[in-house]
Amino acid sequence: MIGFLFNPFQLNFMIKKTILLILLMFFISPFYSCNNKKTNNSKITIKNIKYSLFKIKNTYAENTEYRFIDYSKNKNQDILIYNEFSNELEFYNIKQLKITSHLKIDSLITKYGDLNSLNYYNNDTIFLLLENGLLLCDNKGKIKDTYSTEVNYKSKKYFISNTGYYNITYNPKEKKLFLPIYSFDFAFNSKAFFQEPICAIYNLNNRTFQFSNAYYSDLYKTNYFGYASDISHTIDINYLHYFNFPTDDNIYVYDFEKNKLKIINCRSKNKGIESEGIEFSTNSNERAGLDCIITNPLYDNLVYDPFKNLFYRFFYKELKIKNEKGMYNTYDDKNEYLMIFDNELNIITEFLLPKNLFNSSVSIPTPAGLLISSSNYKNINHDKKYFSFYMLTFN
Repeated sequence: MIGFLFNPFQLNFMIKKTILLILLMFFISPFYSCNNKKTNNSKITIKNIKYSLFKIKNTYAENTEYRFIDYSKNKNQDILIYNEFSNELEFYNIKQLKITSHLKIDSLITKYGDLNSLNYYNNDTIFLLLENGLLLCDNKGKIKDTYSTEVNYKSKKYFISNTGYYNITYNPKEKKLFLPIYSFDFAFNSKAFFQEPICAIYNLNNRTFQFSNAYYSDLYKTNYFGYASDISHTIDINYLHYFNFPTDDNIYVYDFEKNKLKIINCRSKNKGIESEGIEFSTNSNERAGLDCIITNPLYDNLVYDPFKNLFYRFFYKELKIKNEKGMYNTYDDKNEYLMIFDNELNIITEFLLPKNLFNSSVSIPTPAGLLISSSNYKNINHDKKYFSFYMLTFN
């Protein structure tokens, strides 16, 4: 027995096997690493939280329906607002408190289809994602370049399209755009749809597409959550990518350059139940899909603030299908909370927001504070003649 344990051939084999395992770990780990940690309370404190309403007079249209907004990455403190009602891009300056210019894009929409996302880097670099074309233009409307919104990959056709309210992101150093994608090969309520990549990387230098290693979270691969499936995506100053899935407590942090993933548990303290999906089916169930956004606790939007180096995450608490009067509840009947995290996603604070005031899907950080749209359809004080926002400030 002792002779077997110390057999030179056997020992040599074990050493080789160990070395092989170490080499495999060395080569595999850079491509995928997962660290599922629980966020701790941050050392940062926040106090004197205030909301102040301000309105931007729209002098170019009788009505406003704004879905997309972005803050310029230059120093002139401009905000770009897309007015869906009049098909105009409005440029608003925070310091001057007025719209400085506007741009009609009717002809672009006629040619390329509806606008479904944008990115406002500066006045010379504005990306507009339309149904049938990705455009690079300036604030005067000059089209500097156009790109296709169709991508062929592994015998499948993918489309660059944004089904939610979230902006495309841009890395100016690498000259790369990060774009939401989906495939028509699979129905939205099928299990196969949620097995596909969710983000494509477009290299502007050589005009090539690359599929990222970002996918729906495992929760969506085993359960169907209907309308509670819109992805929120943001990028920090180090160009790390943060993905938020409505029914998932975790935030998924991707480093696309190093092909690494970190999963961080950012569960709301006000979450009372676990999310429950419905069965995948070939038959569309509209009512069940709507019920998912009412009965489930949801994380609606994730926003990175480069001016304070913080993250904001909006959380909607679960609610019953019907109220005490037997009427169907709506999404805006749910209690909404704002979670604030430090740059490492440690929780700083979480607090209840006033009801029926905000449309948190349209939120943007500025040096002065976090802008949250007041275009909640239950907000009786919302005036469609204005672009109106609540400015959230704190010390």
